[in-house]
Amino acid sequence: MTCESLTRFKFSKQNYIINIRQQQEKKVTEMEKHSLIGSQCLHEQSVLDYKNMFESEQLVTHSQWSF
Repeated sequence: MTCESLTRFKFSKQNYIINIRQQQEKKVTEMEKHSLIGSQCLHEQSVLDYKNMFESEQLVTHSQWSF
């Protein structure tokens, strides 16, 4: 191998590694985005559940007072 072809080989190898890293980072950000959306949905659902529970408890206490 000549010096020039060796340099070209090293450069293309570096590009290849950089490319793989970028692809992996992209996958990670996609996964983070999905998990963030998932946790957001879970959070909203738990807030709704809590709100419903709170309202139903209030109804119970109101009905107890009305007797």
